[in-house]
Amino acid sequence: MSPDVREMWCRCPQIFAILTVRALRGASSQRDHVDRGAQMTTETGPVDRQRLVDLAVFEYRSLVVRRLGVTAEWRVLEWIDSAACRGSSEVCVEMCQRCPVAGECLAAAIASDDRAEFRGGLSRDDREHLWTGMERTYREVRDLELMRLDVNRLLNGARPATRLHSVNGAER
Repeated sequence: MSPDVREMWCRCPQIFAILTVRALRGASSQRDHVDRGAQMTTETGPVDRQRLVDLAVFEYRSLVVRRLGVTAEWRVLEWIDSAACRGSSEVCVEMCQRCPVAGECLAAAIASDDRAEFRGGLSRDDREHLWTGMERTYREVRDLELMRLDVNRLLNGARPATRLHSVNGAER
């Protein structure tokens, strides 16, 4: 890992998560990995299973954020250049309050389950509380959509030929 990438990872783990997901997608599409017990090996070296679990969690959380219509462009990495905390080792509420990209930062922190104390103007506990509510809403919406699919399938599905239909009060 180059020093620039290592420095970026230390400052913003969600960038690393996004780049790693993209890299693993490319690796799996090229079929250049081999499962070896507790590790997966790619052309670039071993990948820890825990990292893969973390990436799966990241993808799920990203799906929830996207599905709920969060409009902040957090996946486009240019917003990081405008962050008020860029280059700072300590992030605080005051810094987040004057940040022009707090929405993008918050969405990225929620999607990546960022462990930093403050991101996007919220503390770690507040972000976790927000995530819990978002996930609950996502599951409710998903369940309603699945129920709607079942009802639509029943209504639009093929009806048996022996079924009688009522037209103007008379059966046919």
